[in-house]
Amino acid sequence: MKPTTVNLFLMQRRKTQKEIAEHLNLDKSTVSLLLSGKLRLDRRLDEIAQYLGITRRRLDQLIASNGGTKGAAA
Repeated sequence: MKPTTVNLFLMQRRKTQKEIAEHLNLDKSTVSLLLSGKLRLDRRLDEIAQYLGITRRRLDQLIASNGGTKGAAA
């Protein structure tokens, strides 16, 4: 299975969805849905971007390039 854009980015940052989930006190499946664009919780996405040290716009671009919510970076 080919890694997604978001997962490649996480590997570069040496972060896992599990680490993000633990940091934000969420379950891993919720983080997975957020990063795939299948679930939109703006506050949580802001927190994920902050944790990763990137802008929310950049996170939205990663999600959109991954086939998630289109136009999220607009």
